[in-house]
Amino acid sequence: MTTMKCPVCSEPLIRGEKEYRCGKNHSFDLAAQGYVNLLLSSKKHTAVPGDSKEMVAAREQFLGSGAYGFLRREAAQLCVRLMQDRRVPVVVDAGCGEGYYTCGVSQALREQQSPGGIFGFDISKFALRSAGKKDKSITWAVASIFDMPLETASADLVLNIFAPLAAEEFARVVRPGGYLVTVTPGAEHLFEMKQILYPQPYRNDIEPIAVPGFVQTQRLTIRQTMELEGRQQIKALFQMTPYFWRTPKEGRERLETVEHLTTDGEFILTVYRRS
Repeated sequence: MTTMKCPVCSEPLIRGEKEYRCGKNHSFDLAAQGYVNLLLSSKKHTAVPGDSKEMVAAREQFLGSGAYGFLRREAAQLCVRLMQDRRVPVVVDAGCGEGYYTCGVSQALREQQSPGGIFGFDISKFALRSAGKKDKSITWAVASIFDMPLETASADLVLNIFAPLAAEEFARVVRPGGYLVTVTPGAEHLFEMKQILYPQPYRNDIEPIAVPGFVQTQRLTIRQTMELEGRQQIKALFQMTPYFWRTPKEGRERLETVEHLTTDGEFILTVYRRS
């Protein structure tokens, strides 16, 4: 069974009833919501790193509607197929957010086999407060995906959905023959929303990204038209995208008047094998 390592001394962390503790007696309290905070103050670049409480709430609202359920199912089944020859696979969701996709993968794997461990890491404590309540079989921790609290070559698969690509750290954590699965927006992802937000909407760059230490083995594009009803659902989607930070006031105001939006969710799932 893969265990986490202490962020202070790198010794294995053992979970107790209310805390994680290493052999050198560094301890980290287990929060009531079911996660542990392993992000040291010295590693924080801001006072409150990661997604805010409001952004997490928006994601909870939108994802709870099931609009991205097709992506969750596809990502989960892809992970199951990749892990079908592993007896007790260790899977890491690097940048897990509120845990929507992590839980989908965990459930799909448990239906097929016994996972050796599912880990969800994110730098936002607000995201982990939400994630920790969803599935107690998953190990949840506030941690940077650029410095994950795992031993070298301890994971069979790292899942990276809409999160920064910590290529060097992924290569360290994934064992040879293991996998990295990334999910990125397709060229026309939410293009109809962008037509409202921007005078000259742009299509996303979808050029394949080389990841040192990995070889790309598969690339899938999935797309589904979504019918969004009401300003609240549309606003929730907007708040969980990068456009929330980039859109001028005029574009925001136009979107706020929209009651119904038909737009396509388009995603690229790329599989890399650790060399």
